[in-house]
Parts: sequence; C-alpha cells; structure tokens
Amino acid sequence: MKQDGKRTAAYAKNPDYEGVVAKVNEQLAALPQSTTTAIEHPIVFITGLPRSGTTLLYQALAATGAFGYPSNFMARFFARPAIGAQIQRLAEAWLVRGPMSFESSAGNTKAWYEPHEFGYFWERHFPFSEHHQPGASVLAALDTSALTQDFAELQDDVDGPLLFKNLILGYVNSFLATTYPTSRFVHMERPMFHVAQSLIHLRREFYGSDDVWLSATPSTADRLLQASAAKQVAHQIATLQAALDDTRSQVGPNRWHTLSYEEFCRSPRESTRAILAFSGVDPSEEALKALPHSFTHREAVALAADEQLQLREAFRQEGLDL
Repeated sequence: MKQDGKRTAAYAKNPDYEGVVAKVNEQLAALPQSTTTAIEHPIVFITGLPRSGTTLLYQALAATGAFGYPSNFMARFFARPAIGAQIQRLAEAWLVRGPMSFESSAGNTKAWYEPHEFGYFWERHFPFSEHHQPGASVLAALDTSALTQDFAELQDDVDGPLLFKNLILGYVNSFLATTYPTSRFVHMERPMFHVAQSLIHLRREFYGSDDVWLSATPSTADRLLQASAAKQVAHQIATLQAALDDTRSQVGPNRWHTLSYEEFCRSPRESTRAILAFSGVDPSEEALKALPHSFTHREAVALAADEQLQLREAFRQEGLDL
C-alpha cells in the first residue's frame, strides 16, 4: 500500500486551498456531462520511468501549440476538464502568458499555462488509492464511460490531439492502449541506475526521508515496507519497466515512439519534429521555434559509493544486471 509521508515545506500543500479545489470539483461533478463519446484524434501519453526527463519533454511538446493539454490552471477543474479549459480561455484576458520555462521540480511546473500531471483527474478515474497497479480483474470491471466522455469533451473543445503525462499511468498503459485505439505512447528512456539514484535523492528532498514511496507504486509495495530504499526503488523500477515493455510489445511501433533523454537534450527540435509526425501533427517550423536548439544535459544525482553498491545489488536481486 502507498505510505502517506509528510511532505517537506517546499512541497507541502495548502489545506485551505485544497479545500476550495475539492468543493469546486464536487459542484462540477454534479453537472450533467454531454453525450459525446467520439474520440477522433490521437491521445498521446508521455511515459517512462520517474526522473527520466519526461516533464521537460511534456513542456516541449506543449510549447508547440499542437496539443490540448491540462495546464496548471485547468487542472484545478479536474472533475470537468473541458469546463476548466473554457474557464481558462475566459480568464486569459487577465492572465499574462509567457514562454515555456522548461524548468520543473519533481514533475511540477510553475506558470499557469505550463503542463500539469493531472493527478486528481487520474485518481478520479482509476482505483489508485492503495497503489498504481490495479489487477486485470479490477481493470476489466472498471467503468470508463466518464473518462471517455472527458476525453471526448476535451477533444471537441480543442479540435485536435490531447497530450498527457503522469508516470503513475505506467502500470495501466496497456489498459489505456486497449480501451482507446487512438492512443499513442512517447517513451523517454534514461539509464535505470541514474533513475534510481535520482529517485532516492528526491525521496529525501520531498519527504525528508528515503523510506517513503514516491511516484508510481506497484501492487507489491506492501511487501517491501521494511526494506531498504535501494530495494524498494529497484523493485519499483523493475516492475514499471516490465509494464512499459509489455505495452510496447502490445501496441507495436505505429503507436509507440522511444527516444533517450540524452538524444532529446542534444536535439530537442529534431526529436519534437519526429514526435509531432508520430502523433499525426504537421511539424511546422514555426511551432518548433518555441524550443531552444539544445537543453543542458543534467547528470543524474550520484549517491555515496556504499549506497551505489547497495543499489547495484538490489537491481541484481530483481534480475537486472547493471
């Protein structure tokens, strides 16, 4: 089960603000939904392991203007995102839109127009209260009608492809692929050992401790509650990578596009051009001008030598020889 750790001050939520958001969405959820269920454009999911550069990719694709995506503003209306998109358009007369910052912290961006992970939205539609890996029987019984209507309403509003990124979906990518034939997946890769070190470091930054699960949590997490951070993270990465590999095999190359973090940082415009074409979008040069010619390749956080040895042993126990 997911552990509820107390966030450090830098990542703490404001209870009063959260209460307002909850109340607004209770009212939104009570509104009747439209009857539209047609999904005609691609739904593009950015996927990969945590700490692999997926937020930077999310910002780059959002900056092209080629996709509808949940902004930080719109995400406040997660119970009816299409209404949130309409409210955002009304509010833009008083809001200042600048360039994409291409900066983030633990997947969080700052400006109102930058992309949001949409966690409350996904938790509303999937049984993620205990962990992020529901079993096949649970997913088979899941009613996706409300999710389908949300997708359809959003596509009807933007008249184009949708873009999402939240790595807690990694374990349900195959379900999404089966349920939504227009879905496509953009997979950002980064060496697993780098990912693991960065995850442990972020646990300490986010919770002030390295023994609290962070990001996508497997269904087997409760068996490892007393295990070391190295064993927990190695298991997390191994199970999530297995889920990613399963979806890649299921959908094939026409619906799965892979790139490396290093490749993307070196040539973001070329990488984005390829992703736009993969997503069925005309990769106009004007849209690509919103991106720099390159990004600084940020090296993964390096842990102490003894911790690195523990990580390598933990990965070996998971059947992964790094």
